[in-house]
Amino acid sequence: AIQVVFRTEGAGAGETSTPGLRTLGGLQHVAESLFLECGKPSGGRPSYAISFFEGPRADVRVEGCYLRTLASPHLDAQGVPCSSYGAIMVHGRPRVEILDTYVHYARPDRDVIQSWNADEVLIQDCEIVEGSIELRNCKRVRVTGCTGGARLVVGTGVDYVWPMANVRHEGPISQDYGH
Repeated sequence: AIQVVFRTEGAGAGETSTPGLRTLGGLQHVAESLFLECGKPSGGRPSYAISFFEGPRADVRVEGCYLRTLASPHLDAQGVPCSSYGAIMVHGRPRVEILDTYVHYARPDRDVIQSWNADEVLIQDCEIVEGSIELRNCKRVRVTGCTGGARLVVGTGVDYVWPMANVRHEGPISQDYGH
């Protein structure tokens, strides 16, 4: 549905490579949006419904959104049957806020929410029905007022290596957490 990405010089044709965009700053805000059955492959690689890759040093806020997918049957990398992919992914941003958002991705094959290398992450007043939320190499984390059956995993480790090497917290999203 939405993918914001920055590539360095020499990136593939058609991808952003303007150096000035890296220092843009500001806020990239997705608000009051409905995402249904996003991330399903159609001959290509499955992805997250909302993706903010390493890019402008802009904060990211996802607020008042509804993300749901229930019927994307496939096998994960280990051959286990799954029904969905990922909902929200944010890498390398100063501040990440996910506020008053509903996420129901049935039997996901990856983290439903993933944030790596952020200075600060706030997840507040959200309902995340199932799956896991991985916050890796984030300096400050605050989770408050959330409901649902998802698991929060916070720690450190090399990007793109699973499982995360050093888990400092794992618990239900319904349990407030901060560090």
